[in-house]
Amino acid sequence: MTMPHSPLPNTVVLVPEVPSALLDVIRTHFIVSITDAQGVIVEANDAFCAISQFSREELIGSNHRVINSRQHPREFFDTMWRHISQGESWRGDICNRAKDGTLYWVDSVIAPFKAADGHITHYLSIRSDITQRKRQEEALRKSEQLLRRTGSLAEVGGWELDVASRRLTWSAQTYAIHGMPTDVAPTLEEALALYPTASRARVRVAMDKAMRTGEGWDIELPFNHPDGRPLWLRLVGAVEVEAGCMVRLHGAIQDVTMLRDMSVRMAQEHELLRVTLRSIGDAVITTDARGHVNWLNPVAECMTGWLSEDAKGLPLKRVFYIVNEHTRQPVPNPVADCLKRGEVVSLADQPVLISRNGMVYGVEDSAAPIRGEGGQVLGAVLVFRDVTEQRRLSSEMRYRATHDTLTGLLNRGEFESRLSHLLKRAREQHSEHAVLFIDLDQFKIVNDACGHMVGDKLFDLAPVRRSA
Repeated sequence: MTMPHSPLPNTVVLVPEVPSALLDVIRTHFIVSITDAQGVIVEANDAFCAISQFSREELIGSNHRVINSRQHPREFFDTMWRHISQGESWRGDICNRAKDGTLYWVDSVIAPFKAADGHITHYLSIRSDITQRKRQEEALRKSEQLLRRTGSLAEVGGWELDVASRRLTWSAQTYAIHGMPTDVAPTLEEALALYPTASRARVRVAMDKAMRTGEGWDIELPFNHPDGRPLWLRLVGAVEVEAGCMVRLHGAIQDVTMLRDMSVRMAQEHELLRVTLRSIGDAVITTDARGHVNWLNPVAECMTGWLSEDAKGLPLKRVFYIVNEHTRQPVPNPVADCLKRGEVVSLADQPVLISRNGMVYGVEDSAAPIRGEGGQVLGAVLVFRDVTEQRRLSSEMRYRATHDTLTGLLNRGEFESRLSHLLKRAREQHSEHAVLFIDLDQFKIVNDACGHMVGDKLFDLAPVRRSA
């Protein structure tokens, strides 16, 4: 790294008559070395030995290449030697390397010793350790580079307004956002004139309030880019105070057009989804990753007896309480299994839902995981429907398929099926079964004499009397 250097305005002539007290002060407070005309070190003070980590014996007789860090190009030292060999003093920042390999920086002044006849006999080097300052400058430089790169990537620009001079300063990204060349330095009024009237008024109000109260602002404004694109810009401002006085306003500006468009689209999609879920005939409950309720649609509210706002945050099993249809024992909740396995889960049994107000519904349900963009499970959605009537009809159809509608006894088909099963089991288990045949004597006479209605009544009473 090459640092700027410059010759001192006046040639410094050091002669043996220089007061020794002055030389002692220099040797005490600075890093000092003296070389002969060829650059060989003939004197090195304690400070030079300490910072270079070389002993005095190692330094004397060597030249300054022993501490060369190779951070400067050859032209740097050629320029230095040209000045001092012509009898001029030279000053510059030099990066040196200590004996252990660490780098350190010094602010160096090199002046020639001249003999009485004017020829150079020695060179005096007086240095100050500026390593810490250089580190701070380098850290600041890297920080500024990072800020510029970050601002460019995030499309965030910076600005600053000096209160006293009203001088406005923009970063490169701020110029880019406004579509202006960087060689133009707009005044505050010129910058505000770039905005539509309504936006300009809002900025003025925000700045005036900040000047009065010291409060910052964060607003979003429409802006018409010079290329014709309508943009939305976010302006953030703050007040900087020194010694109790307001000295400047500063802040950031960001193009948030895409973010606003995305936000609008997401709001529209969310509203569409909300309307859809409220309109469908199935009940829907969403939960978080812990299985706690987030939301119920109106059908789910009706069937569970819970309002969505009352159920929010409650464990699902408290809101969606399901039991076995026959034993009335609680059955596993499908959402817990869904969240654990990360896949769609349906109930194989025929559970019933017992609502908050005691109503009982036959339900069919399934739970599916809700995943984020990275695939992580964020929660679950439970969809269920009331199948109470379907189950009743199905049960009735099964009963009618196996029973006589008049007597309620098993019909011939079911009787033969059960009889075949018993005979098979008897053969396999060597067991015995009894079969009773009952005949209604003279039933035809009753049927013919009294009519079919009386005959059916008699036929219906026969199994009752047999049971008694």
